[in-house]
Parts: sequence; structure tokens; C-alpha cells
Amino acid sequence: LKYNVENVGGKIHDELWVPAENLEAFNAAIVGEIKVTKIFVGEQFKKASADITEIYIDKFKNKKL
Repeated sequence: LKYNVENVGGKIHDELWVPAENLEAFNAAIVGEIKVTKIFVGEQFKKASADITEIYIDKFKNKKL
């Protein structure tokens, strides 16, 4: 891999760490769709900063995905 995989919690919680200066090229190299399969929000969550995130949260709450 070109980027580091870092464990950020439990043994099944790994993240691909892409430096900010590489993010545009990384995103441009994505081929195909990204499908949202789960969303996790904490008990103190109030509102997402992006409208699209709110749409997905509503769909998952209403099981419309």
C-alpha cells in the first residue's frame, strides 16, 4: 500500500491514513461506487455538518437504504 493503515481503536477498527496533500489524487483514483452500508453516531450527536450525511442518517433510521 502507498499509505499507512493505522489501528485507531479495537482490533477491527483500521483506517487508511492519506496525507492531506495527497487527498485530491487519492480521491481522483477511486474507481466505481462507494456504498454506505452502516453509519455510527454517538449518543451526543446533534447534527452533521454536511446535508448528505443527514440524508443517509435519516435513511438508515427509517431503513430505506
